[in-house]
Amino acid sequence: MTDYEFQWAGAHTFSSIYDRSCFTYGPYAFGKPKQVDYVAFVRHGKAEAYVSNSMMEEWKRSGTRLLEPAFAEEYFRRCRDAGNRMNAFYAEFKAADLNTAQDEELYRFMERLTRHIQELGALFVATQPAGTHALEAAIREKTDEAFAAGADAAFCQLVQPVDDDIISREQDDFRALLAKAALTEADLKAHAEKHAWLFYQTYDSASPLRFLKERLEKERKTPLHGTIESKVKLKHEQDRLFSQLDATTAERCHLLQHLALERLELKAHWAGADFRFLPLFQHIARRLGVPLLDLAYAYGLEDLENALLHGKPLTPDVVRQRRFAYAVRNQNGRRTLYGPQDAEALKKQLSIQPPEPLEPLHGMVAHPGHVQGPAYVVTVGSLEELERDEKAFPEGGVMIVAMTQPNQLAIVRKACAIVTDEGGTVSHAAIIAREFGKPCIVGTKSATRTYKTGDWIEVNANAGVVRKKEPNA
Repeated sequence: MTDYEFQWAGAHTFSSIYDRSCFTYGPYAFGKPKQVDYVAFVRHGKAEAYVSNSMMEEWKRSGTRLLEPAFAEEYFRRCRDAGNRMNAFYAEFKAADLNTAQDEELYRFMERLTRHIQELGALFVATQPAGTHALEAAIREKTDEAFAAGADAAFCQLVQPVDDDIISREQDDFRALLAKAALTEADLKAHAEKHAWLFYQTYDSASPLRFLKERLEKERKTPLHGTIESKVKLKHEQDRLFSQLDATTAERCHLLQHLALERLELKAHWAGADFRFLPLFQHIARRLGVPLLDLAYAYGLEDLENALLHGKPLTPDVVRQRRFAYAVRNQNGRRTLYGPQDAEALKKQLSIQPPEPLEPLHGMVAHPGHVQGPAYVVTVGSLEELERDEKAFPEGGVMIVAMTQPNQLAIVRKACAIVTDEGGTVSHAAIIAREFGKPCIVGTKSATRTYKTGDWIEVNANAGVVRKKEPNA
């Protein structure tokens, strides 16, 4: 029995784990927590993160602040201001001449980028399942009373945003590219820069342009369909459901919708940061004479300070170790880095085990439905892995994934259902599943460990259950 609960898994750079993660450095959207015990284990750039049960309980209690209208209003103002500061910083960065910048200037840019991402990450925590737990519980209490057997379906419709999000805006811009008679490389570069979240952890400038060109060819054969009509229909259905609820519950549903949209806005900033600031990474790597991926997956902010300002880069042994395995733990503000062997010892000491495969598997219904199909385990990682999965994913397959990413839309369109390890009501998987009408179960903890590509599985998203089946059984 462990005192730690699995939170998320995925590909991450060293700095994103050690410096940028809101769990690693402490402060949250709800204020400074009293109980912090967070640990992330990383092997070959793939991370698994856990928080203690006591930290999780405090996190849920802190989320009750979202029930206070004044706090919610202030939270969204802070999100807006943080986004504006990040945009202003990026504009300043673009105007800088990195070729003539001194080493200290390069370091200061990286330091400021890290601080901005930390601020955005701290706000992001409010949109995690523990953060929205109290708000969701308050809404579900009322929807259970009002809609009885249809409560789950009503809840899913009531909390689905009808306003445009970063995905719909990108689709609109992409349609504009498709409509251009003479498309230039500059047009593609501008699109990639504006929607940099498409290229999370991409450290070259050529592959995004190739990705967009290939996507253009695909979309010319199978055009994107607009979502205006479906959103108008959703709005009418929401109005009908809201008429059966009290004003406070209706307002809380709108608040959860707003949190879902804000979650994507915050994610767009930090998920697209490394690609937008790629020239900074490239210049620093050249100054230090280190491979770019070593810089990304082995260097933290303190390491860059030592290397750029004091002429003390990481030794090859340290780089090799960090690219192989390490762990980071934050205990009430005390951050500790563990090497490969110590990381394994820590995992045993804390009795932390990855979520066990379970059959059948249970999770939270994000969108109802009942389907069967072949499983395909989708990787959350590089653009190369995304392109591989897009090509291999079978039409009508069940998308099994740690957590969907906004750039996986082509896979979602082909899927008959979505099942995730992570996520909650306002997660990307939940939003996109409702928008495309895909049965979806989130927060199973171990879907990617329970099923393998090719398994035939049944997704009962009416009951929140996933199980293996014989084909056509």
